[in-house]
Formats: sequence, structure tokens, C-alpha cells
Amino acid sequence: MQNDFKTAVNNTEVGSRFQMAESLFFYLLDKILRVETRTKPNIDLKILLTTDTFITTLIACCVEIVINAYQSQMKFPWILKCFSITAFHFHKIIEIVVRSHDGVLSRPLIKHLNYIEESCLESLTWQKESPLWDIIKTFALPTWSEVDVDNLAKRHHPQMQSPSCSAYETFSSTVVNESTRRDLFNCTKEISNEKESGFSFKKQLDNNRRTASLIIFCRKFYKLAWIRLKELCRELKLTEEPHLNKLWTLFEHSITQRTELMQDRHLDQMLMCGIYLYIRVQEIKSKSFMDIMKFYRKQPQAQSSTYREVLIEPADDGTGPPRYRDIIYFYNNLYVKKMTPYALIFSGKKQSIMEFPEKRTNDFKKLYSKDALRTSTSGRKIKTPKTYFTTSDEETLITKKGKSKEIEHLLATMKKVGKQNIKDQRSLSATEISIVQKVEKPILKLSTNINCQKKKDVRLIY
Repeated sequence: MQNDFKTAVNNTEVGSRFQMAESLFFYLLDKILRVETRTKPNIDLKILLTTDTFITTLIACCVEIVINAYQSQMKFPWILKCFSITAFHFHKIIEIVVRSHDGVLSRPLIKHLNYIEESCLESLTWQKESPLWDIIKTFALPTWSEVDVDNLAKRHHPQMQSPSCSAYETFSSTVVNESTRRDLFNCTKEISNEKESGFSFKKQLDNNRRTASLIIFCRKFYKLAWIRLKELCRELKLTEEPHLNKLWTLFEHSITQRTELMQDRHLDQMLMCGIYLYIRVQEIKSKSFMDIMKFYRKQPQAQSSTYREVLIEPADDGTGPPRYRDIIYFYNNLYVKKMTPYALIFSGKKQSIMEFPEKRTNDFKKLYSKDALRTSTSGRKIKTPKTYFTTSDEETLITKKGKSKEIEHLLATMKKVGKQNIKDQRSLSATEISIVQKVEKPILKLSTNINCQKKKDVRLIY
């Protein structure tokens, strides 16, 4: 962790950068807690403040914001390794920060957070070491209809009904609703042995937490997948509803029933392979895999590594490196073998069509306004589901002439609401203050350790 920070921040600026990240942390924490208490007056803040995942991810997010504003050499996802957190947990804090920042974050910084969230959803969360795979061993991946807000409301999951969950709901899936409490209480009453009773309660509580985390992740993942699928289909002129319905059904099957295809791979790889398999099964002429790749390259999030480097064989117990080939090789040798039997149903009359996130895509776009699709700085127009807008090189965060407006805005805000003032503004209880004060230690300790070591001079552009 220290080595990463040594190369990320200039030695002479370490103290000020950490001070700024620390101030930003307390500022955002204050804003988040105010939102929570306003929406849920009877909320127990101690539950949220004692949730390690919430505190750690918020600290990491603040550090990422500051070093990105100063155009550090270290780019995401280095922050995950530095703080020993996973993409599966880190993506949860992004939306909460964006909704709570109250004007302190500029549009380019919000776009950067959008990029981070999409990176987590599309690939990082699907890496082999991700906790997602441990959850999947117990709970199968749900379909869109099983995580859709309207359907959850019908099945009486009040804590998961909000399209944009609060911090309390997101990180405390530790919080059990009343119906669950009754179920757990009745369950414990039926068991005579005290030890078994406690174990059963703990197990069901943990299952409730893991299930809620999976629902939140899948809801965001499916919305992102639907946006990208529609964009590709628009370019390929497959926008008729029957095509979209069938393509979504095929994609959802690959995720829920052939989940192993996603391990150490990318969402866009599944979309491209699914579209081509559908084209072959439907015998749609004049559309090739090269056409799909050509239109994919127009997507704002497109990277050549996505179709040039697809995992074919994972590392063999440390004895050999993983093997990568291009996406066509992956399609011919792995994807087709697993997905063709199911895809063949679309060549007949009997078809089972799954629901897709059409009604809820607006919820995904509202948070980032025009940035629902990852933007580039090429100066071209990028189509979002709502409107067009033009990106420009003028939006770069740092200029060679001086500090950017974004940094000046952050600095001005932090000076106004410094850490002590923020804590004074909120009437925290003695217990809450003691909990919050513990958060200072990781940052101060890290800053002290780095200052004590020799550092290679890294030139930053201001």
C-alpha cells in the first residue's frame, strides 16, 4: 500500500493531499448521515458507522477523488489493492457519494466516478477472487424480473424497493426488516438448544445480507447491460422489439445459467457473442462478427483489449500463465458449445421470453445525467438514451497553466467545512463521535509512514 502511494503522490504534497482527502471524507460522511436521518428519522446510525465496509470504501473513494483531481500517475483500480477492498463492495459507495456530495464534485469528477462504477460492474466484480463467486455458490444469480423494484415490492422486500438505495440499505443489508425478524424469532423459538438457536439466527442473518448485496449488484449490472445491448442493436439495425426481447433472453440465460462464462471476462464480450449467435440462429444475412466489432468500437467504453484478449484458459495452479486469444476464438471454442442448445429455441416457434429493464433504465441515467454511457474526450457526439452531447478536450481535469477549476472548487469547499466544523455542525452523540474518530487513524498512520520514507520525485502537472 505504501509503495503505491509513494508513486501516486509527490512526497512534498503527501500531507496536504491526505488532509484534503480526510476533510472530504468527513464532509461526505456528514452529508450522507444527514440524508439518512432525513429519510429515516428513526434510523440507528451506529449500525452504519460500525460497518467496516462502508467506512473503508468511503475513505478509499475520497482518496481516489483527490488524486484523480491532481492527475496522479496511479489510475483506478489501484485504490482497490491499496485499501484491500474488492470491486464488489467498492461499487456500492459510488452512487451514494454522487447523490450526497451537494455540489462539491464537478461534472468531470462525477464522470470519473461513473467510469469507476461501470468498470466494477462490467469486469472487475467478475474476477475469480471476487466475493461474488462465494455468494453464487449459495445463491444462484437472479434474473432481471427477480431484482426489478416492482416485482420485489410484490414479494414484500421493503428494504430493497427503492431504485436508489440509501447507505443504510446498501451497506446494511445487515439490517433486517420486521417480517424477517419475525421469521428468525419463530425459527429460534422452535429450536430448544441455545447454541443451535444462535447459530441458526446468525446464518439466516448472513444469508439475508448476502442476498441483498446480490440484488443490488444485479440490478445495476442488468441496467448497464441493457443500455449497451440497445446501443449495439441500434447500430446493427436490430431494434425491433422481437429482436431485443430474444437477445435479452439469450444474454440473461448466459449470465444466470452459464455464469462461468463471465469469470475473468467482460460484459461486452458476452453481449457481442450473444448477438452473433442470435444472428446465426435466426439466419439474418449481411451481418458478420466483424460488423459487430466495428460498431462496438464506436461505443464510448470500447477498448481493443476487450475483443483481442479474451481468457481461454485460466492459470494452471500457478504452474502456467493464463492463455488469451481473440473474441472469435473464444466464441468458436467456448461460447458456442455452452450456449447453442439454448439458442436453438429461437429458431422454432416456441420461445420463452424474459423481462428486460426497459422501464427502469431512466433510474440508471438520472444519477449521472448525460453520462449514462461512459464518455470519451475525442470531441465526437455520443448518443445517450435521452439526448446528444459533445465531449471536448477542454474538459480535462488538469491544465498545464495552473490548477483546474475542479481542484479550486474542492479546495474552497474543504476550507469552508473543515473536519472540525463538520463534526460541530452535526450533533453526534458521544458514541458516534468516538466511532468517527477511529476513522482518522488509517489515514494519519498511512500519511506518517509515507513521510518517513524516501520517495522518488514524481512530477505532477498543476
